Amino acid sequence: MEIMLTIILILQVVILFHLQYDRIVGILRRKFPDKTANAQKVNAKNPVKYRNLANKPLLKVVVEDIGGKVEEEKEDGRLVVEYHGEHFLMDAPQDSNFVVMFDTWWHDIDLTNLEQFSVMREAINTVNTSSHSASIMYSVDEGEGRVGVHCKSVFPFNSQIPALKSYLQYYFSDVLALHQTYYRATEEIRQRQTESKEKV
Repeated sequence: MEIMLTIILILQVVILFHLQYDRIVGILRRKFPDKTANAQKVNAKNPVKYRNLANKPLLKVVVEDIGGKVEEEKEDGRLVVEYHGEHFLMDAPQDSNFVVMFDTWWHDIDLTNLEQFSVMREAINTVNTSSHSASIMYSVDEGEGRVGVHCKSVFPFNSQIPALKSYLQYYFSDVLALHQTYYRATEEIRQRQTESKEKV
């Protein structure tokens, strides 16, 4: 009987110590997280081939992985990317963790049409106040007599960002969605102008 009680007492001490040990280890892990484990979790969401790549080679690989086509311009080294039928100019400077993306001349108007030019400027201002990551701008080609509409987006980009494919797709989608937002804004402005003319 005495031996049985001693065994039970020893088991209780072992169980109590074990429970306290787990609790202490859990508290220490919360207070001092393992940074290498977090880095491994981030990298685990990206393919191994993305690791340790500089910005431009990484951008090329990710664009191709999401179904885009990439060519590098010989003069300035910018990337010409075809994605979902649209052409983008992208710059990924070697000493930077950012990408600059342009979608140029996806809409243009006659420079001499002041009514269209007024609608275009108002639509650009309207869209830019509601855009998440991209902005719209225009430029004038006096030789051709045209005003072109362009999108620009600047965003962080490096191999430490998790789920890089989805991340890059978001920025492409945001620019493409901006086209539709712009066209809707121009229609609303024209409709409003027509209604105000009819009231006069």
